[in-house]
Amino acid sequence: MQPLSRLRTAMAKSEIGALLVSDIVNVGWLTGFTGTYGRAVITQDQAVFITDGRYTLQAGEEVTNMPCVSFSSPVDGDEFLAQKV
Repeated sequence: MQPLSRLRTAMAKSEIGALLVSDIVNVGWLTGFTGTYGRAVITQDQAVFITDGRYTLQAGEEVTNMPCVSFSSPVDGDEFLAQKV
C-alpha cells in the first residue's frame, strides 16, 4: 500500500478529517520529496504539497502523488497556508 493510502486509512480509523504533515522526514516518506522545506495537507478526498519557490522544479519532479504549489517571499509558509485554508 502506498504511503498516502496508508495515511488516509489511519486518518479514517482515528476519525481525523484533515492533517498537516510538516516534519520533513514524514513529508519525504509521504511524497518522495528530498528537499529541506515542504508540507502536505491531506484529507480523504484531496492532498496538496506546498513548498517554497526554491523547490518548485524539484517538487514537480519528485512529488507525483499530489498536486504541488509553491510560494515565494515575502510570504512564508505559515502565511501561505493561512491564506489558502
